[in-house]
Amino acid sequence: MGMYTELHLNVKLKRETPQDVINILKYMVHDKKALLDISDILPKHELFIKETRWNFMLVCDSYYFPADTHSTIRFDDIGDRYYLCVRCNFKNYEDEISKFIDWITPYVEPDYTSFSGFYRYEENDNPTLIYIPKRD
Repeated sequence: MGMYTELHLNVKLKRETPQDVINILKYMVHDKKALLDISDILPKHELFIKETRWNFMLVCDSYYFPADTHSTIRFDDIGDRYYLCVRCNFKNYEDEISKFIDWITPYVEPDYTSFSGFYRYEENDNPTLIYIPKRD
């Protein structure tokens, strides 16, 4: 059957994040205003190249973790940028979490801290912390 992994990630995206990246994220969180077909804008990144479950990973849920699933991408007028908030859990068979973090990292603008979230395997008491360091 397989075990679940929960993912919590909250990041501020850089102002210059390409619109294609925003559109892919909107699609991944099942934003009702998202493009229906994004196949022509998918990047050549390991997350999207193989037959992974990237297209629904950010909205998956189970009864193995106590919080509800909700993932959003929202534009903040005051900050003049997008914010991505992920709370999901799914079977991380193809290491989709690491691939997703690798793909999104260049577009993240870390705050005063590089801590961005965590993920935790169903049988582990301790989470793996996610740090997205500042890049020059």
